[in-house]
Amino acid sequence: MSTPDRTTATTPAPYAAVMAFVRRPLLWDVVFYLALVGLTWFAGGNHDPVTGKDFEGPAYLLSALIVLPFAGRRYFPMTALVISNGAHMFYMAVGYHMDLVWWGPVIGLYFVVAHRPRWMAVIGSVLTFTTTTWSGTNYDLVPMHILVVQNRAATARAGGARAAGRRRGAGADRPRTA
Repeated sequence: MSTPDRTTATTPAPYAAVMAFVRRPLLWDVVFYLALVGLTWFAGGNHDPVTGKDFEGPAYLLSALIVLPFAGRRYFPMTALVISNGAHMFYMAVGYHMDLVWWGPVIGLYFVVAHRPRWMAVIGSVLTFTTTTWSGTNYDLVPMHILVVQNRAATARAGGARAAGRRRGAGADRPRTA
């Protein structure tokens, strides 16, 4: 059995079409964002809060803004994080019950730390810490020490991922030897 020559080998047409679709990061960011918005709307619409307001018209818009970091994570992570935190604070101030929307600012922080300079990561960490602490203490859902550890761990993990990515990128520039 012979192996195909690299110059004459072809890939099946369906594989090439699928890979052309997969290699569009903006498309996947939008698909991921819309899936999360749908999940948030489904969870919020089916939630019957004992305290707080029912999930109604403005809650749909606010929850879509809260998970915005998933759509803008590659292009404008800090702006998306600020919008997400602001919408989350307003969402809680109006009286809606916290559910899946709590994770929008938390995961948005990962994107800022991974793609922006350290000083922006510190600002994003303080902003997210303030938002999640206020929302957690507002409903007594999350103890303060867990909020502190969670925010510090998010910053450290995302910073470690950024450093590892830079090391990998530096290694890719070196010529390979057999």
